[in-house]
Amino acid sequence: MNDEYEYDEPDRKNGNGRWSESVGGGWFDSLRDLCQWDGLAAEIGQESQARVAFVGLPGVGKSLLFNRLRGWVISGKEGTAVSGAVGDGYEFEANLRLESLGIFILADLPPHLPEVGLARLNVLLALGEPALVVYLLDATVGVTAADYRWVAALRAAGRPLLAVLNKWDLVGDETVAAEASERVGMPVIPISAFTGHNVEERLLPAMLNAVPRLAVPLGRELASLRRHAARRVIRQAALLAGVVGAQPVPLLDLPFQVMIQVGVVMRVGAAYGYVPTGSLNREVIGTVVGTLGIRYLALALVKFIPFVGWAAAGLLSSGMTFLIGEAAIRYYEGGATVPLQQLVIWPRQRLQNGRSRLSRRMKQVTRRQPKWVTAVPGPPEEIIEVQDMDANMAKEEHH
Repeated sequence: MNDEYEYDEPDRKNGNGRWSESVGGGWFDSLRDLCQWDGLAAEIGQESQARVAFVGLPGVGKSLLFNRLRGWVISGKEGTAVSGAVGDGYEFEANLRLESLGIFILADLPPHLPEVGLARLNVLLALGEPALVVYLLDATVGVTAADYRWVAALRAAGRPLLAVLNKWDLVGDETVAAEASERVGMPVIPISAFTGHNVEERLLPAMLNAVPRLAVPLGRELASLRRHAARRVIRQAALLAGVVGAQPVPLLDLPFQVMIQVGVVMRVGAAYGYVPTGSLNREVIGTVVGTLGIRYLALALVKFIPFVGWAAAGLLSSGMTFLIGEAAIRYYEGGATVPLQQLVIWPRQRLQNGRSRLSRRMKQVTRRQPKWVTAVPGPPEEIIEVQDMDANMAKEEHH
């Protein structure tokens, strides 16, 4: 049996490609085994399944917030979800209603928490172990006793939690937000799901800050957030690559650098809907290793210079990761049609391209200008008149 492989990708976008046996892929297979590429793909696939729960008492605007994020209309009126419009709504316990909408879960909580601790635990488990819980408060009502109890219960459960004060357009008073923050004992983000106030400016960045791994599923679900989420992934990876690259031993960080940079391309792809499913895209690893191979050697040589070389290696590793990530954004935004390697533009190439364009522009401008001055403008009329008067006076004196 031949141990060498070739990547077959019948459906690259859905990640259905497989490594099939053929000649020419043994080196890629060895590198895959060394860095555990299947484990990385599985990790990214798991990140793509993270879920967000919008919870709160009935009528606070959970469905309207979902509408604002997705641009869909699934509610008959504000704050009332229509069962079966997009997801499946169901009753879990008395007065507890859940609706699953993609990666989002909408939960109408009962005004009174269950008395028994086990029942309370069941309510929290009913949310499906979300990566993040966003609790919505009604700005026109304020923080009620039920709100306080639910926020305390969710916070005690250990879930990452954000508190949001919805319907801010109906209040617009900063003291209301300050009072709500004081009552729930945590910062409150004032938003308006109806007008969109602070939804993209504050709420979405706060969600990514609270749970960074939400960049992949949120980018995949929300097209308006896709590029921002991808660049969040790139910045985190570039920082990690810089720290790893600054270690002083040459070549020790090489496998980690390759893993980080391949992971960046895979995560950006997952944010754009190209989710890996256990198989490795050969083009990704080939581009990262082939394009950066010589630069990896340069990083190793730089590290022989103590302190300064180590710092320079860290900065270069971070910059390489950033450039690979930006190329991945252009690659997936273009439908993964242009080879990724052609999109990796290094600063020196960018500078050379800029100089070439400037040189062509200067040549065009030079061709439009005359080379020689063909005429000299005559003297002003006033000077001519003065010269004539002087000549007449000289003639009179002579006579």
